[in-house]
Amino acid sequence: MNKVFFDYKLDLIEIKKENQLDFTELDIHKLKNMLNGRIYVFFEYDNPKKRNFMLLDTGIIDYLIQFNNVLTYIDKGNSETFTVSRDYYSNSLDYFYSKENDSLKISEVNSALYTIICNYKDFKKNYEKFRKKVLNELVVFYPQLKENNAFKEHFSNFL
Repeated sequence: MNKVFFDYKLDLIEIKKENQLDFTELDIHKLKNMLNGRIYVFFEYDNPKKRNFMLLDTGIIDYLIQFNNVLTYIDKGNSETFTVSRDYYSNSLDYFYSKENDSLKISEVNSALYTIICNYKDFKKNYEKFRKKVLNELVVFYPQLKENNAFKEHFSNFL
């Protein structure tokens, strides 16, 4: 069984509304402010009393880009990085990578609500599967994304 599992949710009514807009010319900053939903990250623990999930109520594209950056920074040798929500008041996380035991410590920053430790390799592997699934589904939900240059620039390698 995987030790880290990602999932997401988009509101079907919002998808219908957003599809009324012309996506083809939007830049990446505008795209990051759209496609709002929730990203769920679940962690398998032996101790049932430990917090075992993260819920990110955010722009899906925004957090895909931020997770991509986290993995890139860590893979380039950095041991500390962060992600921050557009509003700066929620979903702000610090990441600490330990090369010695290949662990990733994720801490919620705004209210210090939780800290989760997982295996980095599991996190990365399962995120990459999740990213591929989400991107393939997003171009079905939002067909105009296939024509958007900013989307193609950031995600064409992952489709």
